Amino acid sequence: MVIRNNRNTISRRSLLLSFSLIILCSLFTASSHAEVLERVVAIVNDDVVLLSDLREAMQAAAASGRELKEDEVLDEMIDNILLIEQARKMRLDRSAAYRESPDNKKLIDEYLQKRIKVLILIPFGDVEAYYVVNRDRYKGREFIDVREEIEDHLTEREFSIKKLEHIKGLREKAYIRKQL
Repeated sequence: MVIRNNRNTISRRSLLLSFSLIILCSLFTASSHAEVLERVVAIVNDDVVLLSDLREAMQAAAASGRELKEDEVLDEMIDNILLIEQARKMRLDRSAAYRESPDNKKLIDEYLQKRIKVLILIPFGDVEAYYVVNRDRYKGREFIDVREEIEDHLTEREFSIKKLEHIKGLREKAYIRKQL
């Protein structure tokens, strides 16, 4: 009787072991087809950009009608992180405009206004020269009537250039690692 008991114990153990192996194998094969739900796609200084953040930004870009590639959207996200860091260093996140609506876009806009745009001055001669070169655009309108419009245009153009230069400088100083 003792022998039978050992055989039953051995067969039960081998049956249990076989069953466990089958379950483990099925779990491993099922997990090999799993989809990655979350991962880090970029590291910017002390911040991370998650895959879900990138997907959300891609959807927002598509909803606004912008056709951007994943890498372009990620670059915009990295630029925004760098600009927000700088705005916080200037303590702009404590300003009244930001407290009313804690929106990062407003924070970035306020930072760019105070850091870059206020320093742009378009000389009167440049405005006048632009009018002379582009006179056909302003048919029937005198210089005095379009001076502010031209100055705003030249200011925006200069602002875009300075903004790109500023972001390039921030990128050079930052630790950025993309993992797409």
